[in-house]
Amino acid sequence: MSVFLASTNDLIQVITGNAVSLDVYASYIDLNSSTNAVTPGRKNTKITTATTTTIVDAPASGLVRKTKSIFIKNIDGYDSNDGYGYGTGDGYSCNVTVQHTDGSTIVQLDKRNLGPGDSIVIGDDFDRIPTPSDFITNVYPSYYGHVAGAFGDGDPGKLVAMVETNGVTTPTPSEMGRNARCCFFKLPANLTVAKIRFYGITAFTSYYHVAIYRYSDLTRLTDDISLTFSASNWGSTTLGTPITLDKNILYFIACTTDTNSIGAGITCLSTSVTGTLGNGRILTSPLSLPGSLNPKFGHINTYCFALTTSDGTMPATATDLIYQANWTGGMPAFWLDSV
Repeated sequence: MSVFLASTNDLIQVITGNAVSLDVYASYIDLNSSTNAVTPGRKNTKITTATTTTIVDAPASGLVRKTKSIFIKNIDGYDSNDGYGYGTGDGYSCNVTVQHTDGSTIVQLDKRNLGPGDSIVIGDDFDRIPTPSDFITNVYPSYYGHVAGAFGDGDPGKLVAMVETNGVTTPTPSEMGRNARCCFFKLPANLTVAKIRFYGITAFTSYYHVAIYRYSDLTRLTDDISLTFSASNWGSTTLGTPITLDKNILYFIACTTDTNSIGAGITCLSTSVTGTLGNGRILTSPLSLPGSLNPKFGHINTYCFALTTSDGTMPATATDLIYQANWTGGMPAFWLDSV
């Protein structure tokens, strides 16, 4: 049952389905067919990209290489200082294929999904520990790296459902006011954003502005983007230069208007909020949320609030975050698309 590399073209390789951090160790012995000498060997490999990687090299001429063991461990999100090895839940799953090639024919030896911290050990007789996992049910969602909702955990389908079931009356530019409406989001996978998509109710030209900010330093990552859209139709804006949003980093999207006007604007993800005290609304800036609720600790990914703007345009740095005021209509909904 052992796997032999019997020619100078033979290799054992690992194919990684996406860019995560894997540690691979392989051990083997070489048999010299002329002298019968046996020489042990091993190879350590670090994998960080979605690629095909050789983990056991071909033997030299006149040698036969017998694979003794292969250890593959997903260390994505590894933190050696947290006491456990994995601290913030920021690891990423990976589809892993182990294959053998003789230089012309490739055969698949194993294929599975390894979650953060998961490992596979392939022994001398090619027994595998653990047994193959359910590849289909453990694979990461198809939207990862392609599209995301600018709200909460970034699930675009969840954002569609929120818009369709909230039944909110979309605010007019006059009701939106000059302060930008904002909400947090934190994505589970890196995403290069080429377009910001939304759904318009009444046609408008350049009244609405939108921008994406990074919360840690309150820096605006996009231009101050003016939106133009037709009635009852999807609209989008193309970023001058696409931006890459990193997984597990807290961002927020901000939307405001620069003029007074009647007529409903962009469909929203939440309902109207009114009143001051006693209506259940939290009157706290995200900068002053207490204890472990403070966004800097990374435990929350959803919160609506406002950004003070003087004239309806987006500042380069969001220096004046305030609590959610009375909002007729809700938070405008946006989707981030890679195409």
